[in-house]
Amino acid sequence: MYYTGIHDTSLQVKNMVTKIGENTPPGYPGEYEAWFTVKDGRRVFIRPIKPADQELLLDLFQRLSDHSIQMRFLGHLPGLSPELLDYLTIVNYVSDFAIVAMVVEKKEDHIIAVCRYHSDSQTNSTELAVAVRDDWQGMGLGKEMVRRLLTIARDNGIRRIEAVVDPSNAAFRKLLNALGSPYTSRPLHGFYRFLMEL
Repeated sequence: MYYTGIHDTSLQVKNMVTKIGENTPPGYPGEYEAWFTVKDGRRVFIRPIKPADQELLLDLFQRLSDHSIQMRFLGHLPGLSPELLDYLTIVNYVSDFAIVAMVVEKKEDHIIAVCRYHSDSQTNSTELAVAVRDDWQGMGLGKEMVRRLLTIARDNGIRRIEAVVDPSNAAFRKLLNALGSPYTSRPLHGFYRFLMEL
């Protein structure tokens, strides 16, 4: 879907700006807010996730194809439980961080992509995941989201990040190659584990 008024961004900017400061949690790192233009000229607003984004994240999930859900969650997932929504949206902005990409469609805000990392103190590992709504894939958004999140991870002192990926997910390997970040990969219980030094 396209947001209303692809050439008239005044409504989009006004709508986004009025909501940037709403429901902002303590410690919210506003310095990571930015606009990004995708390949076809549309502009999206990228910002850190907020706990108040649960409904928007649920809307994103419901718009993902079964294939995209499989690629993101490594299996079939019928829905997002309240517990999972809490896990995905309540972060500390240091060892857990997520950014979302937003647009205005039919005068309403929508999350069209999310990229996150989560650090596990027990395994001393940090895992990366990304999902882009199907109708926005191929626009360079996933690459930009991962690039920005890797920068944030470095800013927060993370030196190594990994991603467990479905073997059929050629798009993720292509994304990493496009970023130019060195990585290694190896099989892991039917999936592939990509490891990147930051």
